[in-house]
This record gives sequence, C-alpha cells and structure tokens, in this order.
Amino acid sequence: MRFLTIAAKELRLFFRDRMALFWMLALPLIFVTVFGLAFSGNQTEINVLVVQQDNGPLADAYVLALDNALNVVKVNDVATAENEVLDGKAVAAIIVPAGFSENTAQVRLVYDETKQQASAIVMGVVDGITFKFTGQQPPVTAESVSGKQFSTFQFIIPGMSVMFIFMMCGIGGTELILSEKEKGTFKRNLLAPISRASFLGGKLLANFLIGCIQLIVLFAFGIFVFGMAVYGNILLVALIGVPTILFAVGLGLLVSSLVRSHEAANGLIMAIVFPMCALGGVWFSLEMMPGYMQSIAQVLPTYHAQSAFTGVIMRGKDLAAIAPSVLVLAGFAIAVLVAGILLFKWEE
Repeated sequence: MRFLTIAAKELRLFFRDRMALFWMLALPLIFVTVFGLAFSGNQTEINVLVVQQDNGPLADAYVLALDNALNVVKVNDVATAENEVLDGKAVAAIIVPAGFSENTAQVRLVYDETKQQASAIVMGVVDGITFKFTGQQPPVTAESVSGKQFSTFQFIIPGMSVMFIFMMCGIGGTELILSEKEKGTFKRNLLAPISRASFLGGKLLANFLIGCIQLIVLFAFGIFVFGMAVYGNILLVALIGVPTILFAVGLGLLVSSLVRSHEAANGLIMAIVFPMCALGGVWFSLEMMPGYMQSIAQVLPTYHAQSAFTGVIMRGKDLAAIAPSVLVLAGFAIAVLVAGILLFKWEE
C-alpha cells in the first residue's frame, strides 16, 4: 500500500500551492469563456461599404437585403470606399452601378485580401443575394483592393511572434527571479557589491535581449525561408518590436511579484496571454467575432501589436499610420514595468 502513501503525499504537495491550483482550474474555464463569447451569435458584424449609384426601387431592396446579412455603411463615392478598404477599416466595398435595376450593369465587389476569412464570407453572401436579384452568373465582379500578392506567413509570422514573445519573455522573466529565490541564491546576490537597481536592471535587460533575438529569428525565418514579403520599411518592424518586447518583459516582472512558484507563474502568464491573443486578432480575424467583442479587442496590446506589424508588412504603412498603435504599446509597457517594480518583493 506504499503507492497510496506516495500518491497522498504528491496530492498534498500539489494542493499546497493554492495559486497554482487556482490557475490549473481557472485556465480551462477562461478559454471556454473567451472562445464561447468570441464565436457566439451570428456573422452580421462584418463591416462592408456600399456605394449605391442606382436609385431605383430594386436597388433599394437589394441594399436592404445586404444590410440584413451584413453590417452595411453607405458612402457617396467609389474612391472613398476603396480607400477605406485599402486602409483596413472595412472588409469590402460593394458598388451598385447605375443600370442595376434594369439588369444591365453588374455589381462590383472590392475586398481586402489581407482579411481572407471575412472576405470569403462577404463574397459568398453578396454572390448569393445578388444572384437572387439579377439571376446573372457570375452575379458579381470581385477584385482585390491592392492587387498585391499575399501569403499566409505575412499574418502568421507577426501573430506567432507576438504570442511567443509574450509567452517566452513572460515566463522567462518569472524564471529569472523565482528560480533564484527557490535555489536560495537571490539573497546572496543582494549581498554582493551591486545596487538593487543594477541587479533588477540586468535581469530585465537580459530578458529584453532574448525577446529581440526571438523576434529577429522569427522574421528572418519568414523572409528567407518562406519568402515573406515586407511591403513597408523593415525598420518599422523593429520599432514596433521594442514596446512589444518591453511589455512582455514587464509582464514577467509583474507576475513574478505576485506569485511564489513556477507553476503558479506559468498558469498566470498563460491565463493572461492566451485570451489576449485569441481576442486581439493574433489567431484569427477580428471580423469573425461579434461587434462588442471587437470593441474589447481594440483595447488589448496584442491587437495593437498585430495590427501594427501587419500594417507595415501587408499594407506598407508608414510611421504616421502606425504611431497610434506604437504609442499604445509603449503605454502598456510602461504601465506593467512600473507596476512590476513597485510591487517587486526583495525578500525571498
């Protein structure tokens, strides 16, 4: 019966770390909640623009049918609609030409090829509705807004970079502190002839440089192995990476100030990072989620990191265009770093 004694001992050790136990149970519940909310409801929150150049009753009924299936916003001219789609503010623009009511002109659809999932849904919906109204086959002329060639790696590489930097720098940051406390070397280092600021600064700098290496390796792999095109300035990728990595470093410091064990730290990091990735557009397009979830996503650092990266890589955006997201990321980084420093426990 010794195996029962050993099992009982291991269970006592497991249940002793209540923080680790909490995150072990809470993490699956967080995932269930996040994904349940993200994919709840229907797909009517996809934003499309409509330029109605035909004012006949059939065209009015057609636009109304589109509005019942999608989130339609009317604009006055084609150039404005195309620019909105090109800038990523709408998934697609539908131009209802003069002559639509007489069935003499074909509907034109301009879509954002960087949002593949949402664009495919919009094209399917518009094709079906237009065919019912016109009987034409094919019912719609569809074309991408930029004409550029895109690959899935232009979305995957930034997304994986954001997720793994947050994960590895977060967990790595807790390891740098908690491992020394568990080994008993933390107090010994504090007795050495170095200041506390130098000690903590060295730990944070090492974690930051590890994050930089990870970012460089991932992007280099995408560019040189899979031929990932970067349509914007590659230096802007580095600029976005700095506050992104600093946030991850600060997150690791903050978590190490709140928990005492590796298990609890890992659970808390995952409970923070995974939902942020799921909701922030790192794993799938935001347009696939209900509108209120999209609003929540836009306050997350993952959203701003991913949108800034893809804006430079896929849309060729300049510094002015990505500056708001970079500033938000910098604000998050400063906030978690300051909180981590203020809450840091110097005793073991």
